[in-house]
Amino acid sequence: MTPTWPTWWCWSYNRADSRLKLSTPAGLHATGAALLAEGDGRAALAALRGAWAAWQGIEAPYEAARVRVLIGLACRALGDDDTAEIELDTARWLFRQLGAAGRGPGGGAVSRGSHHGTGWPACARGAHT
Repeated sequence: MTPTWPTWWCWSYNRADSRLKLSTPAGLHATGAALLAEGDGRAALAALRGAWAAWQGIEAPYEAARVRVLIGLACRALGDDDTAEIELDTARWLFRQLGAAGRGPGGGAVSRGSHHGTGWPACARGAHT
């Protein structure tokens, strides 16, 4: 019997940038974080939105909230401050619901206005991702 894999569980090759990417939630998450750190907000946003949908699909709320932080940062990098704030506020709310209030994805303290106005620790801004 051949196993049935979810549609997001596959290898993809992007000829435009010659990178091999694993299209799993974690692979998309890592790819998006790396692209954001490299300064490619548009490509990062595409990968991160895929990661968010995949984490939601397997009911992994903490990981989905972590991706929402990165989506917010990608939106901010692209100049879409309104969407960035919506994503970051939603991530904060989700962390509180999960009992992770006051902590960002890397365990650092979360508060509005800290770390150069992002409201997130350096690790959540991609500095250590």
